[in-house]
Amino acid sequence: MAASAVRPVLLALLPLAMDREASIWRGLLASLVAFAAIGCASVSTPGAAGAGPAGDVAYANEAAGWTISYPRGWTIDAADPGLVKLRGENPTAQIGIHVFLADESRSLESVVDLVLANLPPKQFRLVSRRNFTLPAGYQAIEIVHHIGTGTLGKSRKVFTIAKGRGFLIDAETFLDSWAAAEPSFNRVIDSFMVRD
Repeated sequence: MAASAVRPVLLALLPLAMDREASIWRGLLASLVAFAAIGCASVSTPGAAGAGPAGDVAYANEAAGWTISYPRGWTIDAADPGLVKLRGENPTAQIGIHVFLADESRSLESVVDLVLANLPPKQFRLVSRRNFTLPAGYQAIEIVHHIGTGTLGKSRKVFTIAKGRGFLIDAETFLDSWAAAEPSFNRVIDSFMVRD
């Protein structure tokens, strides 16, 4: 799918404001904070069987032009093509895939810096940041956070810009469940592909 075909769909998903760029970033940040705060409890629909590892399920987001595979038994809420939510149990795990318009004048580094500067510091504590390349060849930045107070969560956020669109893949679970959930998170993130 061409970036020009995605643009009207994504614009309809973004909040209206006088300053379009600020509005886009406020919308992304608000959905990111809400995703961390309330999780993925919503509509669930099974996907079609895929050819991924261990019988993973394939999903294609036609509106935003991307695909993933996710573990069989997980649920997916794709009601909003700008924020697709996946949820697994045993351990409880969630992944949100956020889509935003990529401004060609901004680097991936500056996008990540903007998001990090606007996250509530008491809710998101930076553990690590690294640049890497996704298996599909997209340059990406990974941010690992501890989330919340009391019972802590952990988050792995992967930012990438590909084919005129920006993506944030946010994988989260409780800190004490991270080791069990991480292999599933890695499979989903590693399967991510952007279509034309």
